[in-house]
Amino acid sequence: MNWLTWTVKNLNRNRRRTFLTLSSVAASLFLLGTLGAAYHFINSPTEADATQLLLMVSPRASLNMTMPLWYEGRIRTLPGVDAVSPFGYFPGHYGKDDTLIPALAVDPAKTFKLLPDWRAPEDEVQAFLSERTAAVVGQSLARKYGWKIGDRIHLNSTQFDGLSLELTVRAIYTSVNDESAIAMHWDYLNEVLGRTNQTSQFWVRAHSADVVSHLTQAIDATFHDAPVETRTATVKQAMLNFLAGLGDVKLMLLAVSAGVGFAVLLVVANTMGMFIRERTGGIATLGALGFRAAHIVGVLAGEAVLMALAGAALGLGAAAGLARVVSGLSVGGLMPAHLALGGAMAGMLVAVALAVAVASTLVPACRAAKLNIAEALRYVG
Repeated sequence: MNWLTWTVKNLNRNRRRTFLTLSSVAASLFLLGTLGAAYHFINSPTEADATQLLLMVSPRASLNMTMPLWYEGRIRTLPGVDAVSPFGYFPGHYGKDDTLIPALAVDPAKTFKLLPDWRAPEDEVQAFLSERTAAVVGQSLARKYGWKIGDRIHLNSTQFDGLSLELTVRAIYTSVNDESAIAMHWDYLNEVLGRTNQTSQFWVRAHSADVVSHLTQAIDATFHDAPVETRTATVKQAMLNFLAGLGDVKLMLLAVSAGVGFAVLLVVANTMGMFIRERTGGIATLGALGFRAAHIVGVLAGEAVLMALAGAALGLGAAAGLARVVSGLSVGGLMPAHLALGGAMAGMLVAVALAVAVASTLVPACRAAKLNIAEALRYVG
């Protein structure tokens, strides 16, 4: 009988405990892997994604302030600018559905320049450009609500005191990222909100990744002494800055990861140790039959390693699958959530699982292997 066959037979002695131990390892690594992928996403604002070249220009003092429209002309003259447009956001709801629909209001002629990953037939694009109340809707959103070209839709918003918009679907876009947003004419939303020559933000499309940093600084420097000073950041960084206003997101993720990991792995370690302590009599019997202590400890440690590896494969596989599903969704319809479980992170988590497995088995295994048969048979707990 070889080592692997012996190990499998031993694990089958108590299938329920083996299953629960393996599941605990898988659950702990699934949680740690998912939280780790989220932390990596938040901690890498310069990582390339669909919005890497898209900048948001907002009032420095407060997001509740507005900026004059003549800022657009000044921004357009800066080197490295491909497109610029005033921007408005309407958090809408359709019918009785509570799902938030992000409705983006921009200059219609700049919509597909600012969002080049959006694709729509040319005739639909022209129909969108020519009608003031026209809208471009994502394919998944249109499929969800059964919208078709020419349908009139009403969006309501509790944020604007029950204000509603009436839009006509003139184009349906597809995207490799998110298809759950709506784009409409900025001047239509501006008119409904009752604003004149003012906007809450500008969106700017940079020419290339090489000019993003310089362009960000140049925009803010241009309006340093203007009536409303600006703060410019990429869409991703702007969303993270907003989340930071709710608290230190990275610190919270680390704290939750550490707490969850410690608690679950402690349970795993205790379970693995108990798995061996219950077999003390059998282990001592092996010693009495002539098996060396080193060989017995190696076999027991091998059982723990095998369970740790199997649990790690299940847990990290599930975490990678969840990250793949979440990628393609977006935060607020603006920031694609590209989560990925990197090889370095996966390797570190596997190493942690193996370390916990070996550490939790060595002490009880060594103790059991050194007991004589009489002491072992009297051993309880």
